[in-house]
Amino acid sequence: IDSPGGDVTFMWSIINLIKLSKTKVITINYCIAYSAAAEILASGHERLGFPGSHVMIHNGSCTYSGQADVVESTKKYFDKLTKKTVDNLIERTGIDAKSLKRKGSKDWYLDENEAIENGIIDKIVTDLDEVL
Repeated sequence: IDSPGGDVTFMWSIINLIKLSKTKVITINYCIAYSAAAEILASGHERLGFPGSHVMIHNGSCTYSGQADVVESTKKYFDKLTKKTVDNLIERTGIDAKSLKRKGSKDWYLDENEAIENGIIDKIVTDLDEVL
């Protein structure tokens, strides 16, 4: 997707499907869930992580170009998407706004135990039968 905020809007289409689903959606991190994948992982109705899996949360990024008024309009749009994303992560996890702002201002890597502590996943898979 080649537009400012394009990957964020694609991520939101997936999150909205999860939220609207009448069927329980289980999200599973079997290796790495970085950036938008971490947001999607945290949005599941039940969230699982495999041993050794990692999560990375950070501020969104976007480049702007063009005339000043277009850049300003694009920035406002991207800021709205960023706020919506931050609000969702706060709502779905145990991370408070202050911690998210401080730790998410750079790449914040969490192992599976830290992901549980911060409410990104609910439990670590110890047997494949739990998933199947």
